[in-house]
Amino acid sequence: ALASLSVVRGAVERCYLAIPATYIGCLITNLDVENPGTSPGARFAYSMGSQSATGYTIRATRNTTDGGDGTSTITLTQSAAGVTRAGTGKFIGIK
Repeated sequence: ALASLSVVRGAVERCYLAIPATYIGCLITNLDVENPGTSPGARFAYSMGSQSATGYTIRATRNTTDGGDGTSTITLTQSAAGVTRAGTGKFIGIK
């Protein structure tokens, strides 16, 4: 999930450059990479939110494939202050 979050983040940053000076309009569905959650055998669903001129959030939620709990998440947040990561459930130790 961390590698996929990095790929999506890179695509969001390229979107930011194409839509000068804003992340508004940069959605998981219109980036220049495929949503990693739609890949065969994917273990996470990916979503985006909180897009603004200065930031966004990308969330990976573990699905129930191969015993996943369907609720644990890893969140990457980009803001004017920088990038932070956080986890819930099985991923609570991610920072």
